[in-house]
Amino acid sequence: MDYECKKCIVCGSQEIKMQSRQEKDGNVFFSYNCKSCDCVFSSESAFKDKQECTLNKSNGEMSAKDIYKKNIGGIIEIVSGFDDNLSVGTGMVLESGYILTNAHLIFENNIKDNSLINLSESINGKTYEKKEMFGLELIYADKENDIALLKTEKVLPHLKLSEKTPETGDKIIVIGNSKGEGISILEGIISDNKRIISGQEFLLISAPVTNGNSGGPVFDVSGEVIGMVAKGRKDASAMNYAIPSAILLQFLKTAKEKEDIDI
Repeated sequence: MDYECKKCIVCGSQEIKMQSRQEKDGNVFFSYNCKSCDCVFSSESAFKDKQECTLNKSNGEMSAKDIYKKNIGGIIEIVSGFDDNLSVGTGMVLESGYILTNAHLIFENNIKDNSLINLSESINGKTYEKKEMFGLELIYADKENDIALLKTEKVLPHLKLSEKTPETGDKIIVIGNSKGEGISILEGIISDNKRIISGQEFLLISAPVTNGNSGGPVFDVSGEVIGMVAKGRKDASAMNYAIPSAILLQFLKTAKEKEDIDI
């Protein structure tokens, strides 16, 4: 069960900002910062003290608005520099400041054979709320599967990768840096939960993603990440492709073993 607060448990203000989530005994609690009295509190405290908090009772299903509010802090805009050109996309924040994105955002594309070559000269991120740019460091990349792991020293809320396999027809929410104009939210379904393209497995999604959504999260209705946007079809706006979370989790396992990192 997810327990959320709608107001500060100290001063009663509704001007609160979600900072992080924590799972405990099968429940999910959230920590908040109140903009009015500047206190930090948890929905676990409200739950224990029987104060007002919201319980999501519909089998864990959340609205698009709630998924957005819950996860926006863990999604960043990414800008990579290549000589006089820029590449824009999206990143998903994980624990300890690690960030998942697409490799094609930070490596130059060789138009002769469509391979990824030179690393970009600069990689920067920007949060939705503060709009300040900060540097990102490449930790590990799998060019073949188009996944890269970056790192920031900033402390940011993180997303949760799901271990569940979505089913064809499931509702999804996509959040990302559409057209490089800033973070926005899109809705769709899983059109095919196992689409094979050039020997690689993808989720076929109907959400109308575009340039800049690459590297962005695909959420299920419980607010967990089930995939990462990878590419789309120019001739079909409702046929786009995402890397399943199972492949992302395997990538992280490999990165941990090869780079000896704690993630």
